[in-house]
Amino acid sequence: MLQSEPTPNFKDIKKYYPHYYAGRGKSGATVYYEDCGGIDVPALTGLGITVSDLVRHYVYMTEFCFTVLNPSPEAKTITVFDVNGVGVGDVKGKVLEFIKETTAIMQAHYPERSQCILVVNAPIWFSAIWSIVRVFVNERTQSKVSISSTRSSLAALSKHLDYEEIPEKYGGGKRWRNGEGGKDNGRWWSEEEIRFRDWVEVHGGVKHDQGDKERMERRVE
Repeated sequence: MLQSEPTPNFKDIKKYYPHYYAGRGKSGATVYYEDCGGIDVPALTGLGITVSDLVRHYVYMTEFCFTVLNPSPEAKTITVFDVNGVGVGDVKGKVLEFIKETTAIMQAHYPERSQCILVVNAPIWFSAIWSIVRVFVNERTQSKVSISSTRSSLAALSKHLDYEEIPEKYGGGKRWRNGEGGKDNGRWWSEEEIRFRDWVEVHGGVKHDQGDKERMERRVE
């Protein structure tokens, strides 16, 4: 079982690849956020983390979602890709390879698990980026994608999430641990992410330092 396999790169991937589960949508779907512009490819490469390692991590967390967080056979996810800071020149090489491989896996093995895919904070040139990426995305998945500018992102999120479930960074009312950790505090303090770290420590062989353990022992108020 994938969740019981060692995950030696877990902490480094979580540090340099900003992504997290946080909360539920109006339909009960688990919500997944990814800060595409915050991915530090040079740092990951410098640590010897390969595209295959990242793809494996992506599958690992997806399996965790549907095995632990929301194990119902009918469970779905709402995916939020924040593309603020992403340029056309960023979508190449290892990044493009990662997009291609993870998209293929999700479409082949989890075709009915996606409720919708919300691309937020899209710059005016995002159409050029989408023209590159959409080559790997089948028509069924494309029909679930909506793209919103920074100005319209809150409205797009509000169609699927209650105001209280939308992170403050997107104009909503959700805050974890009184804002501890800054604008991305959901990345560290959502109940789902705390459970994920707990799970990995038990099943993935990742030992957290004392500071990590103290933070994990403190639950979201």
